[in-house]
Amino acid sequence: GSPASLGNGPAGMSAPAKTPSASDASRGLFSLASEVQLKNAATKAKNILMKGLSNFAMDSHKEDGDHESSTPLRPPRPPRPLSDIKLNEEGTKKRDRPASDSRLLVEGIQSEEPSTAPSPAPTSKTASLPPLDLKRLMDDDDDDLPDVPELDLTNLDLTTQEIDFDEVDENIQENINSEIVKNALDKGIDLRLYAATIDKDLTRIEKDSVLDYVGQASNIVSRYKLVTSTDRIMTGMEAQLGVFQADLRVINDEIRVLQDNIQGMQVRLDNRKRVGKDLTNFVTKMSISKQLVDAISNAPVGDVFLSAVAELHDKVQFIAKLPPNTPSLGDVGADISALRVKACRKLKDAISEAIGRMRALSDFPTQEAELLRYQEGMAFLRDANPQLAMEIRDRFVDAVSPEYQRAIRGAKTALRRFQADDIATRSDLLGAVEAQKKGGLFSSPQKARTKPEAFALGDRDSIVTNLTADPIVLSKSTKESSLYSFPQIFRSLNFTLATYAVQEYRFCQSFFGLEGEALQPVFRPVMEKAAVLLQQDVEIYVHECSDCIALLLIAALCSAFKEYLVSKGAPCMDRYYDAIEALIWPRVDLLLKQQSESVRLFDSKRGKTTAPVTIRTHFIVKRYGDLSGALRKLAFNRGFTLLDQALARVRQDVDDFIMRCGAEFGELRQFLVFNINNYQTLLAAWGDYAPGESQDLERKLEGWRKQYVDEILTPSLGAMILFVQTAENHLASPALASKIRVETGTIQDMASEFSHNWRTSLESAIRWATADFDDPKSIALAKQEVLRQFLTYYQRFLEVLKKEPYSATAWTDLVDKHVITVEIKRYNNTNA
Repeated sequence: GSPASLGNGPAGMSAPAKTPSASDASRGLFSLASEVQLKNAATKAKNILMKGLSNFAMDSHKEDGDHESSTPLRPPRPPRPLSDIKLNEEGTKKRDRPASDSRLLVEGIQSEEPSTAPSPAPTSKTASLPPLDLKRLMDDDDDDLPDVPELDLTNLDLTTQEIDFDEVDENIQENINSEIVKNALDKGIDLRLYAATIDKDLTRIEKDSVLDYVGQASNIVSRYKLVTSTDRIMTGMEAQLGVFQADLRVINDEIRVLQDNIQGMQVRLDNRKRVGKDLTNFVTKMSISKQLVDAISNAPVGDVFLSAVAELHDKVQFIAKLPPNTPSLGDVGADISALRVKACRKLKDAISEAIGRMRALSDFPTQEAELLRYQEGMAFLRDANPQLAMEIRDRFVDAVSPEYQRAIRGAKTALRRFQADDIATRSDLLGAVEAQKKGGLFSSPQKARTKPEAFALGDRDSIVTNLTADPIVLSKSTKESSLYSFPQIFRSLNFTLATYAVQEYRFCQSFFGLEGEALQPVFRPVMEKAAVLLQQDVEIYVHECSDCIALLLIAALCSAFKEYLVSKGAPCMDRYYDAIEALIWPRVDLLLKQQSESVRLFDSKRGKTTAPVTIRTHFIVKRYGDLSGALRKLAFNRGFTLLDQALARVRQDVDDFIMRCGAEFGELRQFLVFNINNYQTLLAAWGDYAPGESQDLERKLEGWRKQYVDEILTPSLGAMILFVQTAENHLASPALASKIRVETGTIQDMASEFSHNWRTSLESAIRWATADFDDPKSIALAKQEVLRQFLTYYQRFLEVLKKEPYSATAWTDLVDKHVITVEIKRYNNTNA
């Protein structure tokens, strides 16, 4: 093909007639790589030359005068593109060079004569720097030239540079893959000629670039002088800042010294204040004024005397803390001791006289308010003379304690005349036989040996919830028919006792200045006689009582009164109430053992007066439910662990009795109904007061209800239930599923019978559930279980018929399950 022109190569350059081979391409690439390395060496030489010229230019202007302004540095002219380079007829480059502001001439670098056009007049920015004629400088005698640093031109020897041809060989493949090389090879261009042409163009472009850099030499010198001047100014400023820094360092040291001096002065001032305060306090506490001596010795026991006692108390406490060998003690020790003895004697007489006036209980608040005036004096006696303080305490106890005992005894005696008998007696046992009517024309009903209310709580626990109600007040108009149970009387008397206890506890705290356990030796004797009086009364009652609920009411009242006293800030009667509870628990345990034994000895087949066992709730279970529910409610959240243990024994005997009675029934349905009726009664009686046992019982009842519903559905759906259970078991096992024999006739008969009789079967099952149970909740739960299982069994029947091999038969007379669902909803709405 015809040769193609590439880039801006020489005119008339053409490629050979045939396409170069691979070997020719390799040689061309090798030659091109060699020329590239030579070109790099030439560029390096040019850079070294430019560095030397720059240094020479700056040294030549070192002695010039200072310039106020500098010529701005013009950026170097970028290399001209190859398109701007024109070729003459000989194939050489002709350069269109514009007029330049610089008239520098460099021989051997410029390829053509410089322009003779005059340079434009320098502006204000460049007038200070005349153009530099490097040619003249180079032709002048060497002596007239400034010192030029020696240039290292050894690297300009291009022949001494070693070329690593191994590296060239390794990069041949990479060069072949270049897009430019591929383009040249595809067009058939000789790479050697193309490389030579490019090299010539680059050489000329480099010369233009060098001329541009040389043209900016004057600006470089100006910038250099400006930088030098700025450096001198900055050096001066650095020196001044160094002086400032040294001065600041000295000032900082002086400030630190002043701070240390101030801190030392503050410490000395604090020490002087502390010493002055201690000395003032010491002098004040160790001095005895004439007013203090007169007030204690001569003044009557009043406000002035009590103020002097308080001052003397401070002095005595201060002296007690001093070392025994303190010199000043010899001066004032005897006088203070004498004043202390006189003050103690006068205080004892005054307080004893005030205590002696405490004769009537109604006057106690007034008398105790008067005694509180001597609160500071009592504290002085406790420190100065503990023996006198104990004498006053004993005198106070002897005066107050009998009055409280007398008040409690009078209230107890008055209320005892209106005490009613206990509801439960010795004969009120769980296993006691109920009254039966005798046979005969003139027979009369037998007197009941047990009362139903003996095992029920009723509203008797209202005395616990209304703990702080007013005490029982008797008057002349009170009738003999107004009777009160012992727990009611116990609450009334103990509320009165607790009110007295709170009053005296607070008074003893303030008057004697004691807290917590330290106060008990003072307070306990005050209320002990009255508390012992009530404790003896309770002990007599407990010994004769057969009413477990009454005993638990007393125990619950004791626990409630302890909480009440704590809420009033007077936890002072715990020992008294603990003693009463200790009397109650052995008796409660004995009574519950008797109840348990009566259940174990009961035999439903023995005696003519024994009622036969029916599916209804047994009277023993009903009694146990009422009794255990009442006891659990009273003991709820009170920590009565002994009661829990005793009730667990009774529960075991009741469970055994229920199983023993259930074994007498010949049908499973009757056994299940008997269990559900009895345990549902227990569950209802316990309510929320036995959460653990109630949950267990609910699970048992749920299982028994499912069994019961299966039993009452068996007469009408027995065949379908058996078929569904057997088929589901076979379908669940692949081995058995393959052996299933579809009895089409039997299954179709079941479907037809259900289609005609399902309403009758459902109504019959619901009647059974309504008739068998006596508790409304049990009836409702049984009906719901009947409806649920009835629908569930039929749905399971339909699901079985949809599976292989039963699905192969087209079954008829199948009732839509939605029809049954509508009927079930109707029953639910009726029950609601």
